[in-house]
Amino acid sequence: WLNKTGWLDDTIPHCQWFGLTCNVDGFHTEINLRNNNLAGENPFSSVGPFSSFGFPQLTTLDLAENKLSGIAVSGGELSFLRNLVRIDISENEFSGHADMTFSPATLYVNFSQ
Repeated sequence: WLNKTGWLDDTIPHCQWFGLTCNVDGFHTEINLRNNNLAGENPFSSVGPFSSFGFPQLTTLDLAENKLSGIAVSGGELSFLRNLVRIDISENEFSGHADMTFSPATLYVNFSQ
């Protein structure tokens, strides 16, 4: 994990964490941790760090070019992200088939190896 500024530090507001962008109301709208040497299994699960339940206003999710593994997306884990316009989780180490259930707002998806 190359840049984790603010992460796991309870004294720093989430909107100031590296890779997170918030709107004026304090909701996370973007997660951009592209090429940040992230590793581990499915961060989208209901207990993972990017659980969709914690990001109701998310429009952009970019976790491309990391070392994430496991099943990419399953069980509609991203379908709760009703405002998600762009998702890029390409060039990771995911396996299996991705569940392609997205919100109607989604315009760009990249799951390529």
